Amino acid sequence: SSDPNNNTNDYYLYRSFKQESSKAGCIFMDFRCHFDEVYNHRRTIENSDNLIIYGHNMNNRSMFGSLKDYIRNYSYLSEHPIVHLQSLYKSYNYKIFAVFLVDSEDKDSEYAFDCWNTLDFDSEDEFYDFVNEAKKRTIIKNDVDVEYGDPLLTLYTCNSTVADGKLILMARLLRPGEDPYEGVENAGLNDNIL
Repeated sequence: SSDPNNNTNDYYLYRSFKQESSKAGCIFMDFRCHFDEVYNHRRTIENSDNLIIYGHNMNNRSMFGSLKDYIRNYSYLSEHPIVHLQSLYKSYNYKIFAVFLVDSEDKDSEYAFDCWNTLDFDSEDEFYDFVNEAKKRTIIKNDVDVEYGDPLLTLYTCNSTVADGKLILMARLLRPGEDPYEGVENAGLNDNIL
C-alpha cells in the first residue's frame, strides 16, 4: 500500500513518520482506532475502548525493541509499570496488567484470543471476558485490577521466542491519584499460563 489514508495497517511498517522508506518503520496506531480526534478544541468522537499500537521489535531497541525486557526479566514490570502515550492534546499514562506471547497457530486454536481486533466493547461481560483472557495468558503475574470502563491500551510487536511470535502488552488507564506501582510490587513469573 502506498497511501497512508487507505485504511490498512501496513503503510507505516516500513516507512518513517515522514513517509520515507525505513526498515524500522515507525510506531503507529491501528487505523480503526479513534484517538483524540479533535475539531475546534472539542473531541469529535470518543476514543476507542482499546487503543492498539504496533511497532517493530528492533535489535537496537528502537521502536518497540525494548518491550522484550518484560519477558527477559520478570521483575522488570515492578520497576516499569507505566506506558506513556501522548497526543497533540493530552498526555496519558497506562498501567500494564498483562504481557503475553501468541504464535501463528493461536488464531486457529481452541484457545484463540483475537485481541488485536477488539477495539470497543458492547457490554460489561464482553469487557471482562476480554480482560480475563489477557490475564489468563500473562507471563508476569501481578495484582493490577481492571474495572469495566477503564480505557485499555495494547502494544503489539514481533517476538522470536515462539514461531512467528507476537509479544503483546496490555495496560489500562492510570486512575487519578493512583500509585503507579500499586499491584506490581511483587510482579514475577506466572506459573499457571493458559
